[in-house]
Amino acid sequence: MLINNMWNNTVNISTDVLNNDVIYEEVVSKEVVQKLTVVFVMIFTPLFAFFGSLGNILSLVVLVQNRMRNPTNFLLAALAISDLLFLIHSFIFSFIFIYKSRDPIGGENLRRTTYPYIGAYGSIVTGRITTWLTTLLSFERFIAVRFPMRVRFLCRKQNTCIAIAVVYIVTLVAFVPFPLKYRIQYQPNSSLVILNRTALGYNLKFCAIYGTLLNILFRFLPILLLILLNIAIILAIKKTWNMRRLISKNSNHCTTYEQNRITMMLLTVSMVFLVCILPGALNSLATKVKPGYSIFGKQRNLYLSISCVTYFLETVNSAVNFIIYMAFSKKFYTTYKETFCCRTGSRVHKSSSKEIIRYKCRWQGSQSSSSGTHEGRLSSLLSNRTLIKKEQQQPICLLHNTGDIEICKFSCQKGERKDVNEKTERFS
Repeated sequence: MLINNMWNNTVNISTDVLNNDVIYEEVVSKEVVQKLTVVFVMIFTPLFAFFGSLGNILSLVVLVQNRMRNPTNFLLAALAISDLLFLIHSFIFSFIFIYKSRDPIGGENLRRTTYPYIGAYGSIVTGRITTWLTTLLSFERFIAVRFPMRVRFLCRKQNTCIAIAVVYIVTLVAFVPFPLKYRIQYQPNSSLVILNRTALGYNLKFCAIYGTLLNILFRFLPILLLILLNIAIILAIKKTWNMRRLISKNSNHCTTYEQNRITMMLLTVSMVFLVCILPGALNSLATKVKPGYSIFGKQRNLYLSISCVTYFLETVNSAVNFIIYMAFSKKFYTTYKETFCCRTGSRVHKSSSKEIIRYKCRWQGSQSSSSGTHEGRLSSLLSNRTLIKKEQQQPICLLHNTGDIEICKFSCQKGERKDVNEKTERFS
């Protein structure tokens, strides 16, 4: 696998250079490989990993808000977690490269110590979880577009949570044999840590068959399903567009518009995923098809050059989802502003869902009371509700938040002042 081979690259260079039996084809020079490693692995990957991690943390905070809790956002929250974990592994991977360039022995010892748990397991597992969660997102959106009347039943919160749990648990368990293939040995008379294979690791037939099976189930199969689902979604949108316009006449136009934006957002997430992941999948497939194209083959330099770029693309895929959410989802953008961009005087106190605001109404005489009806007086009060006596000491809370509806009830009699309660209702 690509991630596994990239981590192997940090160890096997010294071993492979000493092997005089391997003659490399100079398709790509060693200097080009070193430059690509510096640019993509040591500079771009840690930058995207750092800022992408911040974006995934912000996405997770927004998606767990009460108003954002729906099946689609549950999947997006689970995706943010897997992306965050993958970016952490990417950052560690880049740090090992940088550390090894400064201290070859110390960096190599760190790589060998962490490889069984991070390189051979953690990076691969988080990447494969992201793959299947993205496929589940497309499947959920396909049901919403193709079977809009059944989406409430098929894509319930309970079903979505079960699907997320299955993806995480099955993936974590399926890749357990990978770290068991290695063992770490410390030699008392040497400062270099030795990474050896266990009996399972020496079972080359099992490793080849099991690795190929997992590569199909957790890489190529979900990518194929993702392509087919996205094509089906596009065709379903085109086919049912007129039907949705007819339905929208009897429903909330804002809701229909927001659903269309969500569909476009998820399609964008899927397209970015395919653009960033497909090159790595094809690169991995090429190692099985083309002899000599591997980390130990004759075309080693070409393989390492392409692997640097494809690994960086996988990092980009896990880092840009926050930008996509902000660009396409108005609800996500609004919730983000209300959560992180607090403005003075724009939020209601959270201690109660009902705020009591006192107004004082003063009547100017018998002319105003006799010249209009009760409805006219109520309309006048509603239009002038912000005009309050200067001597009133209680602060007035003006409701500007999206989702707050003011329902004012005034009860005034001629020639006297009376306090009026304003009740607010909040809906999600």
